[in-house]
Order: sequence, then structure tokens, then C-alpha cells
Amino acid sequence: MKEQWEWEKQQLLGEKAVLQDTAHHLNLQVRSAQDEAKRSAEGGKAAQRAKVSVQGVSVVVPVSRRGAFSYWRVIRRQELDTAKQSIAALESELRTERSKLRSLLTEQDRFERERENVLAKLRHTEAVSNVSSL
Repeated sequence: MKEQWEWEKQQLLGEKAVLQDTAHHLNLQVRSAQDEAKRSAEGGKAAQRAKVSVQGVSVVVPVSRRGAFSYWRVIRRQELDTAKQSIAALESELRTERSKLRSLLTEQDRFERERENVLAKLRHTEAVSNVSSL
């Protein structure tokens, strides 16, 4: 019985070694296929990416990891362009508001001078009327 157990153990260990060797060869084949696919993906970037237009925005849909980096670069660039456009619009609005504020301040200064002028004339008129009534 012990001999039979030893014999089965040796057979199982042999089968295990054969299975491990086969798995190793299959893993090598998978890696080489992945490398070949990667090389072909790098060689034909235009063929590997599909461009989709969504509301006038071109989005690149990646097929490979390299394409994923490119996709995120495009997204970041679009976000950056949108931010730049927003900043430019806000700066333009700010310039317009500052211009309006300057014109309002100028107008306020003019009204203040006119008010001071009218008050001075009123005081002068009161002083003249007080002097003539004496």
C-alpha cells in the first residue's frame, strides 16, 4: 500500500511538472501575442483609435494603454482650453465693468462739482439778499 502511494505520488508530481511546463509555455505565447499586438497598435495608431464627435467636441476612444494616455491628454487639453476661454471671457467682462465704473466715478465727480457750484451760488445769493435787506 505504501509502495502504491509512493508510485501515485511520483506520477502526480510528474503530471504537475508537465502541467507547470505547459502553463509556462502558454504564458510565453500569451506574452508574445500581447507584445505583437502592442507593436501593431503602436504602428497603426490612426487605425486603432476611433474618433467620435459629441456636440462639436472630438473625443478619442483608446484601444490600447498608449491610447488611454492620449485620450486623457486630449481631455486635459480640452479642459485647459475651456478654462482659458472662460478666463478670457471673465477678463473681458472685468475690463468692461472697470470702464463702466470709471465713467460712473467721473460722472459722480462732475455732479459733486456741480452741487458744490450750486451751493456756492446759493450762499452768494443769500449773502447778497441779506446785505440788501439791511
